[in-house]
Amino acid sequence: MTVHNQTALSTSSPTNSLAAQSVSTVQTAILSPFNEGATLKRVNAVLANYYDPDFDAETKALARGEFLTALESFPDWAVQQAFDTWVKTGTRRPSPGEIVILVGRAMKPLTDELARREKVAAQKAEYEAEQAREPRCKEMAERIMQTNGFTAKRFHDIKKRPMAKTWDEVDAVSDPQAAPPHWSIGKSDDSPEMVALRLARAANPLMTASARKAGGAA
Repeated sequence: MTVHNQTALSTSSPTNSLAAQSVSTVQTAILSPFNEGATLKRVNAVLANYYDPDFDAETKALARGEFLTALESFPDWAVQQAFDTWVKTGTRRPSPGEIVILVGRAMKPLTDELARREKVAAQKAEYEAEQAREPRCKEMAERIMQTNGFTAKRFHDIKKRPMAKTWDEVDAVSDPQAAPPHWSIGKSDDSPEMVALRLARAANPLMTASARKAGGAA
């Protein structure tokens, strides 16, 4: 029976009840330290279960050292889980690279969960920032519109006079007294403008026909 040291935080494995664990707990599990002594003992125990090549003692020591080098950047609990998996399924001596692959699989639920929570936190922060910006943007837009004369009342009046070219013409809808005076007011009958107006009317068939009809009726 293989006896080994398996570190854990809140349960026998950090991946158990993962959704219930805090972000700090997950981060601590991912960053927990490597245990060189426990790993070397586990390497010796696992390799003893399989065929042992007839190498000299120095070569065997170097071979075990390769496991330590390959696994030194991983937390002890993940290393122990990787060896657990190999003992249950492996039919030969493992290589350091194969144990590293199993370490990655052991850690994946934690790294995936941490990435998910970071994404959710980022989305929440973005939503809250957008909600905070929206009232300010709306207020600023309303202030700009009002500064340029686009009040709620004028929007209503613009619908009634869509061809208006000035605010004075728009305001005349609700305030007739604010309407600009007609261009002909103050012009003498022999002014160029009035002469041009009479000539234009005389050249307009509809105007002359209407004038004849009015004269005949009189």
